Amino acid sequence: MKIYAKVMTLGTMVLGGCGAPADKAENIPVSGKWSDEGKLMSIKAGGTAIDITHVPGLAALKEKVNQTKEFCGEPYFLNRDDFQKAIDKNNPAGCEITSVEARGNRVNAKGSCKKLQLSNSEGEGWMEGVSTMEPEKVVYDMTIHVVVRSPQTGAGEKVTMEARRTLTRLGDC
Repeated sequence: MKIYAKVMTLGTMVLGGCGAPADKAENIPVSGKWSDEGKLMSIKAGGTAIDITHVPGLAALKEKVNQTKEFCGEPYFLNRDDFQKAIDKNNPAGCEITSVEARGNRVNAKGSCKKLQLSNSEGEGWMEGVSTMEPEKVVYDMTIHVVVRSPQTGAGEKVTMEARRTLTRLGDC
């Protein structure tokens, strides 16, 4: 009987280690199995929408952004480090979060992005984003602004990329 009790205790401990970590009470999204879907919403140059099929390199950017992954855990965007970890799961522009402000179910973030190569030009970028959190859904809208400069003339034009990540809770892990 003692051996059976020890085996049951050990089995409970091992199974207890599986699944999602304990839910963080201060965070709105609930721990569990989540789908994380990225989508490139638009690209504009000088305020005019661009058909990405006409600009070399943008189709590859779309492929990098438009991904769906699943994970067990809890989406957590309440501080700079955790927000950075969350966006690094799909961050082809190499953006680094510099500030995070959480208010209720909304989190605003700002940051800078690495030098980006678009077509035959490159530019420096910055980003801003807003997350709206619910217990079983998080929508993160991110806008990346890049001033793209021509290597020949040095002339610049503002390019704006808008992306959305939608995290949907699928159930328990």
